[in-house]
Amino acid sequence: MKETANAFAVIMLLMMSSFAIFSCQHKGKELPLNKMKEVIWDLSKVEAFQTYYLDRDTKVDAKLEGNSNYARVFMLHKVKTEDFFLTLNKYRNSPEQYKLLLDSVHAYGSRLRENAFADTTTLGNPSKN
Repeated sequence: MKETANAFAVIMLLMMSSFAIFSCQHKGKELPLNKMKEVIWDLSKVEAFQTYYLDRDTKVDAKLEGNSNYARVFMLHKVKTEDFFLTLNKYRNSPEQYKLLLDSVHAYGSRLRENAFADTTTLGNPSKN
């Protein structure tokens, strides 16, 4: 009986140590800057939607709905949350790269807004079409 318990303990120890070794080796995949800026831009839109609409709607569980919207952004961009946060932490640990990322997100958002505004200004003016 004691030998069985010892054998079981050894097997469990081997399984746990191998699991720890393999889980440490999986580091995830870093996302490129262009993918990160698109995901962060869409996440910021989800955050704004939650702040201005969901938090004020008493019929909706804002936290649950917000989390599902975040998950939709990751699915839309085909990004794993682990990969996103791994890459985000890499940028946060390097102030120069983090500034570059945030500047890229800002420029990307400005470009999208300018394009959206340019598209709507030509709608009512036939001379611009």
